[in-house]
This record gives sequence, C-alpha cells and structure tokens, in this order.
Amino acid sequence: MRTNNNIAGKVGLVLGSLHVAAFVVLAVFIQRSADPQAALLWGIFAIIDFPVSLLYFLGGTLYSHSPEFYKALRDVVYFPYLVHGMFGTVWWYFLPRIVTPRRFGGIW
Repeated sequence: MRTNNNIAGKVGLVLGSLHVAAFVVLAVFIQRSADPQAALLWGIFAIIDFPVSLLYFLGGTLYSHSPEFYKALRDVVYFPYLVHGMFGTVWWYFLPRIVTPRRFGGIW
C-alpha cells in the first residue's frame, strides 16, 4: 500500500504563502510610511532570504553598467520587490524539498 507523503510540498506551500503575506504587509507599510528610513526594513528580509539576498550585489552592477533597456526596467521594477517578492518566495517554497528526505517528499 502506497501512501502520499508529500509533507515537504505542503510545508513549502505554507512557508511560501507566509513569506508572500509578510512581503506584502512590509511593502505596503514602507509605501505608506512617512519616515524616510522605512526602506531600511528591507534589511529584515535580507536576513530571512539570505542566499537569495546575495542578488543585491548583482543588482548594483546590473543597474549601473547596463544598456538603456535595463535602465527603463529599473523604473518599472523596484529591485527589492523582485528579490524578496519573487525569488525569496520561490526559495521558501522549495526549501523544504531541498532539506527533507525523499520519504517526506524531499529530494534526498
């Protein structure tokens, strides 16, 4: 008898959903804040999304030495939204699958 032990997938879905919810709450808070230093709260996500937040080093280089297409893209996409909103959520969705054994739905 085979049972479906996809615990890692369910945990990943919960973690990804919590990450998106926290990201949206923080983004709305920063957007509505009158404090000019409110954007420093992205530092919390830089710790939470550690391996993904290393993309910040790429972002500075990408925006400063890039053709006009990327400079136009910079006006549309705010880099922390891309790093933490999209890549960070994907990281938290796949993290349980990366660290759990195969019998729980992981890759090991």
